[in-house]
Amino acid sequence: MRPELFIHDANFTFVALDGSVRKLLTDYCQSISDVTVVFAKAPHVCAVFFKNDLPDEGEAFRQAYERVTALIDVFSLLTFEIPKLLPVAITASDGEQKAKVRAFGFDTTGRAFIGEIEEKFLRHGEFVLKQLLPAFDVASGIHANSQNEVADQLSTLAKMYRHGRLALDLQMQFLSKFTAMEGLVCGSQQSGHGQLLRTRLPELFKARLSTARINELWKLRCRASHAGAGSWREFSAALPDVELLVVGCAIFAAEHLKQVNTIKDLWPRASGYSLPPQLFEDVWGHNSVERFVQELGWLDASLLQLDRIYVTASGT
Repeated sequence: MRPELFIHDANFTFVALDGSVRKLLTDYCQSISDVTVVFAKAPHVCAVFFKNDLPDEGEAFRQAYERVTALIDVFSLLTFEIPKLLPVAITASDGEQKAKVRAFGFDTTGRAFIGEIEEKFLRHGEFVLKQLLPAFDVASGIHANSQNEVADQLSTLAKMYRHGRLALDLQMQFLSKFTAMEGLVCGSQQSGHGQLLRTRLPELFKARLSTARINELWKLRCRASHAGAGSWREFSAALPDVELLVVGCAIFAAEHLKQVNTIKDLWPRASGYSLPPQLFEDVWGHNSVERFVQELGWLDASLLQLDRIYVTASGT
């Protein structure tokens, strides 16, 4: 945003940061690479200020986050470069003489005991590797059936899953990962995907994931895809089950590459197949949510105390 561009509304204010504030934030946010890179290269950086009357600081921040991201969404319609939200907030409550500069983001409870779960993930990764060895042969083109529909969908699943992991937005993560799984379940069928998912996935996952849960995920997928709807809380809660579906379907398909050529022929085998029990260990089962987004909140204690910043309609 150009420095002369100033937007003021009763509920929010955009104001360009001057050189002194930029220097303060650069000096004290050196550990946050996103901030230092942007301040080093971007000629113009703006702050968005909100005021609300919520008694809980966390809820007030989350409300501001949702509003500022919505405002940035609008800016993306008119700017040459994609607007980016830096993970830094300046907060002040009534009666406080100082404003706090704090880093924020989507934190995971796994941070607190990453050492404890690291070995679990290493073991789990080794297990999944052994199950997916045929998928590597498909990817390299040396598998005897690397040109059939099941192999094509397995490769597409891996590609879309990787794109989902790279996505910074939870909705994009959810949609990419769900699409990865949906293609392998439904194949080239043009309609009736919801019914196929509700029928085929419970046969493969047995009691691990119910038809009702599959239907909930499908409805969220439709809302997210067709209407751009859904909250980050919904996507956060859905991701563990979607990842379980993706990896389980990949293992199932990889094991049947030599026996079947089409998606239609693959899924009648699901009812008589048992996914390996290791797939449902804690890292993928109930506690898997611990390595996903849990809550939007503060990642650090206050990075810096500033004299209270007042922003008026004149921008001073």
